[in-house]
Amino acid sequence: MASVSYQIQQAVQTILRAANLSGIDSAAIKIREMPKAGETLDPLPCVIISPYGKRSDKPADFEGHRDRTYKIEIALIDGTEGDYATDQELYQGWQEDAADAIVMDGDFSRNTLTAVPSVWEINVEDIAEFDRSSLAVNYAYQSIVIRFESQE
Repeated sequence: MASVSYQIQQAVQTILRAANLSGIDSAAIKIREMPKAGETLDPLPCVIISPYGKRSDKPADFEGHRDRTYKIEIALIDGTEGDYATDQELYQGWQEDAADAIVMDGDFSRNTLTAVPSVWEINVEDIAEFDRSSLAVNYAYQSIVIRFESQE
């Protein structure tokens, strides 16, 4: 059985693929490490789902259950040829649509993941509007960090 962290990543991938982000092929939504500087990216545009930061862990009760916090980064990446402004509205739309797909289920807040029953709360931790430092000048990089609370 896969780890809870990986199950969450798979659930996020399924949700984002179903969200039909305009102009992003569902096959380009992948679970993988963030690329290192100079590393070749997957075909663009693409979405990379990866663990983010440290997992926190604390006792939940006297029966051995643990409350664990997992953070997942969703990075929406596209080539800009050095001109971010031309497609800025598209990139920010992807970011909003992706964040909404994770935390909303239709008109209702999503607090659980069907595929990961231990998850009981989902929150957007951080949305970076544009992070030029993450990649070269020729890429648009929109980042979302989502926090998942799980009792295991």
